[in-house]
Amino acid sequence: MITPAPAPMAQIDSSFVPSALTQVVYERRDEGLHFTEGADEPVRRVRSRKRETMQWNNPQTGASLRVSYPAEEVTLIPVVGQ
Repeated sequence: MITPAPAPMAQIDSSFVPSALTQVVYERRDEGLHFTEGADEPVRRVRSRKRETMQWNNPQTGASLRVSYPAEEVTLIPVVGQ
């Protein structure tokens, strides 16, 4: 007697997809004018400290993953002379 093979079990997709990104700036400091070597014009340096939070969701299972971390960003803004 031949028995039929069992039906394959439905596989659950375990992949996460990005669902949110937030950035909260909690300090911004103007560090003044800076002159870089070889440049004709100065730049204004602005330092920002922030907390970034990224979130991923699994649409099939409803599971979610959230990661928060501190970040720092330095922006150089050109200063055009008169």
